[in-house]
Parts: sequence; C-alpha cells; structure tokens
Amino acid sequence: MQINLSALKFAVYQFDKMSISIDNFLKTIFLLSQEKPGDVSRSLLASRLNVSSAAVTDMARKLALRGLVDYSPYKDLTLSDEGRAEALKIIRKHRLWELFLHKILDLDLKTVHEEAERLEHHSSDELMNHIDAFLGFPDFDPHGEPIPGRDGDLPVQIGLESLSAVEDNKDYVVSRLIVREPEIFDLFESYGIRPGVLIRNLRSFDFDRSMEVEIGDRRMILSEELVQRIFVTIKDI
Repeated sequence: MQINLSALKFAVYQFDKMSISIDNFLKTIFLLSQEKPGDVSRSLLASRLNVSSAAVTDMARKLALRGLVDYSPYKDLTLSDEGRAEALKIIRKHRLWELFLHKILDLDLKTVHEEAERLEHHSSDELMNHIDAFLGFPDFDPHGEPIPGRDGDLPVQIGLESLSAVEDNKDYVVSRLIVREPEIFDLFESYGIRPGVLIRNLRSFDFDRSMEVEIGDRRMILSEELVQRIFVTIKDI
C-alpha cells in the first residue's frame, strides 16, 4: 500500500492548525472574562482574535458540541467547566514559558510573549510540570499575571489594585501589566513601565480619564486604555 505523504502532511497541518485555533479561542474567552467579568460578546471575541463574527459563531457551535463552550444563538459566550479547565492549561503553559524565557534566557517582555504564543501549543503537561519545578513553582509570570497551578487554581496577589484607583502623590510599585498586543508592549517599554518600577500618580483628568504619572525623573500622560492595564501595590515603607 502506497502512502501519499503530501496528503498526510497536509492532514497533520490542518489538524494542528485547528488545535491551535481551539486553544486560542478558549484562552481568549477566559482572558476577556477576566478583564471584564461576565459572559463574552462575540463581537469583542472576533475583534481580539482578528476573525469574523461568523467564524466565532461557527467555532462556538463546534465547541459547544464538545462540551467546552456554553452556546445559545444571539447570546454572549461563556466557557463550560471543562472549557475553563482547558483554557487554564493553555494559559499555564504560556505564562510558564514566558517566565522561563525571561528569567533563564533574559529575553525582553515582548519577545517572551511572542515566543510563548508559539510554544504553548506544542508543549506537554509533563514538560510544563518539569519547567514549573525548575523555576521553583512560581506564582506569577514576568508581567505579574498569575500562573495557574496544576489544579487550575489562580494565585492571588495581596494588595493589588488598579492604577486608576490610587491616591495622588503617593508611590506605588507596578506589579501587573495586562498586555495582549505588540504595540502596547512597545508603549510600555518606551515609557519604562514594567513590573517592579515605582510609579506615582500626579493627577487624573476627569474629561478623558487619562492620568499624569511620574516614573523616576520622567513625567508622562497615560491614556485611559493604558491606565486600565496597569495594576500596582503600595510601596513598602
């Protein structure tokens, strides 16, 4: 029996591509539900995944049949318990890879995110458990985001609050950044905003909810969009 290698390679490629699409779909629903608690609108999911609303609906129907997504026509989306568990597995892999690449290979935050996006789909649970142990069972990735444990539990950072809610003229430590897009990484990098740096809110502007902050000897205006992505803890006295 002669095997058509080209057809076999194409079939493997298509399966791999579909698997990655499912991973990204589940992961993105979970992340969006964390950014704004509640069910996730299809339009927002389509925008984040850079696909059409029809493609989102088609994938949601398929994953509903597999018990991963709770789907009803014209309703927002939510993950089933099984879908949530799968999403957390992918997020665990992503954030462990980010920390490994940053801590061991000293890659910058933008690069580790981009590489982790690739590696998360091709790493076994066993490999990630070894990397977890090698890193000392960390709770947070280089951006300060929680790394799900083997059981799916998310660590909680005590005292974490949004930059938008802090007092004026008081020092805080940047502890978590919510970053999904390359251009946001570039902005934070150009402003020197990364976990561990001190930041002070000088004043807030009610008309557009922007904020003037100070980092070191630099002052800058941050848009509402950027402010909402920065979480801080109070500086120890």
